[in-house]
Amino acid sequence: MKNLLLLLLLAFMVSCKDDRPDEPLSQDEGKYRNGESYRISAGDQAINLNILKIMESRCSSGVECIWHGYAGVKFEIGIGTETFTDSVFTPGYPHMKLFNTREFTVNGKTTSVTLKDVTPYPCYQCKNIPPKQEAIIEIKQW
Repeated sequence: MKNLLLLLLLAFMVSCKDDRPDEPLSQDEGKYRNGESYRISAGDQAINLNILKIMESRCSSGVECIWHGYAGVKFEIGIGTETFTDSVFTPGYPHMKLFNTREFTVNGKTTSVTLKDVTPYPCYQCKNIPPKQEAIIEIKQW
């Protein structure tokens, strides 16, 4: 009887599985420029990413500020037949509704967009003209 219960318990534990994989099906972390569109391959699904606007309000290096501010990206993402427009910020301030990561679910698959950084960092009295801003964004799908 003990062996039967142990066998049933073992069979139950083996049959339970998490539908969410340990690793994302696909992952992309890249640099994206303001006003440009990108097509990202995500497993069997293509993702279209359009950077609508890069927002910069961080305190410049070499300047003392009361608040260090944030950088943000307004984007449009097309997943399958769905299109979403949203924004992500670094650092995130959830109490101000400024989120670092946004998730979208289409046809049972979740896609997350996380803003890692915006380069270059603002510089006070820089001698050179700064290069075009780029958003470093991580996209995962599971």
